[in-house]
Amino acid sequence: MSSQNPLVVKKRRPSKQVSIQELEVPCIFGNRQEKVKLYIGNSDPKRAPTHFQEVLIRGERGGLIPREILDGLQAIRNLAKNNGVPFLELCRYAIRSLSVVESKPEEDKDKKDST
Repeated sequence: MSSQNPLVVKKRRPSKQVSIQELEVPCIFGNRQEKVKLYIGNSDPKRAPTHFQEVLIRGERGGLIPREILDGLQAIRNLAKNNGVPFLELCRYAIRSLSVVESKPEEDKDKKDST
């Protein structure tokens, strides 16, 4: 008979809440572009924020995430680290800011057309 009590339940450490930001980006597959959803989270600081997704897209589907997007995410990560801001929070801010900037030209064009 075992000396361990089968009724003893080991306490688990509380799991960290995982937070992810979805980002749809145009990826390159041969001579065509296709939008792919990337999922960005607080990943290992030794790896790029999209490391495993890059491997999957390249290896399984023969595609590439554009360098501008990868460099931009790395720049956001560096800014977050240097300013003591959570990476994911800064990513969300950048995405919201970009969405506002991209929607303005259409609004400005509508104003010019109506005058």
